[in-house]
Amino acid sequence: MRTESYLFSSIAPDSFTFAFLLKAAANYGSLITVMQLHCQALLHGLDGHLFVGTTLISMYGECDRVDFSMKVFDEMLEPNVVAWNAVVTACFRGGDLESSERLFESMPFKDSTSWLAGYTKAGEMEMVRKVFSEMEVKDDVSWSSMITALTQNGCFDEVFSVFMDLQQLGLRPNEVSLTGVLSACAQAGAFAFGRVVHGFVEKSGYSWIISVNNTLIDMYSKCGNVAIARLVLETMPSTKNIVSWTSMIAGLAMHGHGEEAIQLLHEMEESGIKPDRITFVPVLYACSHAGLIEQGHECF
Repeated sequence: MRTESYLFSSIAPDSFTFAFLLKAAANYGSLITVMQLHCQALLHGLDGHLFVGTTLISMYGECDRVDFSMKVFDEMLEPNVVAWNAVVTACFRGGDLESSERLFESMPFKDSTSWLAGYTKAGEMEMVRKVFSEMEVKDDVSWSSMITALTQNGCFDEVFSVFMDLQQLGLRPNEVSLTGVLSACAQAGAFAFGRVVHGFVEKSGYSWIISVNNTLIDMYSKCGNVAIARLVLETMPSTKNIVSWTSMIAGLAMHGHGEEAIQLLHEMEESGIKPDRITFVPVLYACSHAGLIEQGHECF
């Protein structure tokens, strides 16, 4: 212990050391430790280091002290885009939307896509719509961020509208946009629109993407058409992953097909994929609702 103390007292910590220690303290929600480390940074002359300052902003934000985050930011001589985004995120986390808007207007460089994500997390959908509508140039990330935001906040009709606008402009939706709109279809029970999106996936050559196929399985299952969901699973051109199998097992269990769910579990194991805890939840549900006590016991 004496040797360790000697080493720590004789070696000057650098910016990376402080950054990792600050993150560890914030993960435990220890505001006092973050403040103590801040004091140590001041003593070692690292308070003006951009990396340390940006980390302090984020860590104070995670500890719900937006006022401290703002103070650190205000004392920065030349904050970069990472520091600006850090203080904006801290404001969002603390619910200080007024400051976040003021900072946005003051930014020398505006990352609108990051703002979409921030407002989405804060549930401020009016601001999400405002930022998106005022974008001079919308790329595929902007469109997918908007679709994700609307889906996460249950604005399903708007999701479908934005997806149609995207296509009408001649832009190709990316993987995130497709999984987002299909997830909206699943949650809204929009079987007809889901079929349209599926047709687009097939026609545009997106059927090789595993995540899109997995979302199709989930969508068809939740819309009540297990047969088509099973067809998607069986005709997947790419290798099925654990999410593919689990989504289909959950769909079968949801609609009372207990024996099929158990059979599919065995097929999954035979394919070399080991089920996890999430997989066993629908299997247990299927067994309990179908009265398959013995079969369920064998599975577990």
